[in-house]
Amino acid sequence: MKRKVIQIADKTFVISLPSEWVKRFNISKGDEIDLKEFNDGLIISSQNQLGATSSIRINIANLNERVIRWYLSALHKAGYDEIEINYIDKDQLKLIYELMKNLFTGFNIISETKNVVVLKSISKENKEEFDAALRRSFRITISMGSELIECLKTKNYERLPLIKEKELLNNQLTNFCERLVNKHRFEKSVFLYTIIWNLEKICDNYKYIINELGKQDTNINLKTPISKELINIFELANNYLEQYYDLLFNFDIKKLNTIDENKKQINSKTSALKLSGLDKEILNHLIVLITQTTDFSASIIAMNV
Repeated sequence: MKRKVIQIADKTFVISLPSEWVKRFNISKGDEIDLKEFNDGLIISSQNQLGATSSIRINIANLNERVIRWYLSALHKAGYDEIEINYIDKDQLKLIYELMKNLFTGFNIISETKNVVVLKSISKENKEEFDAALRRSFRITISMGSELIECLKTKNYERLPLIKEKELLNNQLTNFCERLVNKHRFEKSVFLYTIIWNLEKICDNYKYIINELGKQDTNINLKTPISKELINIFELANNYLEQYYDLLFNFDIKKLNTIDENKKQINSKTSALKLSGLDKEILNHLIVLITQTTDFSASIIAMNV
């Protein structure tokens, strides 16, 4: 998109705003807009809420469950406010209800007829909610790891189903954060979106560990003890994630030196372990978690430089 520069008087230069953008954000005469310099360009943004509701019609009749989950989740994250869905049977309708309840924060079903259902956002999604939602998604993930460690130490596996539910809450929060980033076009949104996406993947590892424990015999307390060495690695991995949480919200480039040294110590300890069976399976998930946590580094730096 190109605009010609208009000169008014001797020192004032003016360009016109795109009409679609003006309508989308309800820009009126006298409104203030924000200008930020970015490298060799300018970022123009508005604090106004989005204007027209964005809607879409889709047909999921010939799609399997996994693809439907991806499809609807993508539309929610993309920022659509109204989604009209053509479905084929009760199983698909049940899946739509499940996704709306578990992932689509602030959505409700406003219309339902045979083979057609309409989901609509009924809440205002202010960009000011983002910071609190992102912080909470980190804290929930960290607490999920801490509670899981405590279960392994005390062998109180009855709490595992409750801990696993926190992964679903993480999904709700990260989906909501990704939606806000897309709807409001945050500054440095690419790096911010990467951080959120990565956090959701990190939380999955705790769910996978719980799934591994769930595969075991009901007498797991007697038959499958978890080694102290593995629990120690688990604590180090969870603390490693907590350090990145602190780095994101209290940025200091020098902190990365300490964090990187901690990573080297963790790697040294994991490589020295000779594990098998359940311990080995859990360790594999922890190694993936640590690697994914390290992936925060470049995006966090880019967010704060």
